[in-house]
Amino acid sequence: MLRSHSAPRVLITSSNLVFSSASLTSAELFLPTQRQRRGRWHQSTGWAKVADGRYEVITEREGRWYYLGTYAGVGEPRMIDPRAFISMGDKVKNAIYRETLNGADDRLSKSVGGMYGRGMLRALKIGLEYIGYNEKLADELARSVRDRPDRHAKRRAGRRSGTGVEGR
Repeated sequence: MLRSHSAPRVLITSSNLVFSSASLTSAELFLPTQRQRRGRWHQSTGWAKVADGRYEVITEREGRWYYLGTYAGVGEPRMIDPRAFISMGDKVKNAIYRETLNGADDRLSKSVGGMYGRGMLRALKIGLEYIGYNEKLADELARSVRDRPDRHAKRRAGRRSGTGVEGR
């Protein structure tokens, strides 16, 4: 089990983390400045912690999770111009919409997208730089995934090929 004086600070991302090269040494993280919670808009201040901190970065790509290493914020966060926002890739914009809506109904994404395009909502770009790799954390994550019970094992084991019948 991972033991230390202080728990690692973890940053969990998806398509809102964009790498400038295949080497994964530097990245840009896009975050909303406002989020919707229970139908009301609130200022999002979590970006300030990310910009000034060091984080263990875990990201999701096409349904799979990856531990990337330790990253630190570099430079000042920059506000994204609405015209630049419109020209961003759909995966990045959709990830920002999900962050903005705080997991609420995806049907609202279109209206939220329009709000970003008109400058009513804004997103920030935060530079991140790779500074190391936490072997203990990586080993602990791998162990926990390996030891996790497989919820679908019984169903797979019970299937009979060609019959479409599940186990007895």
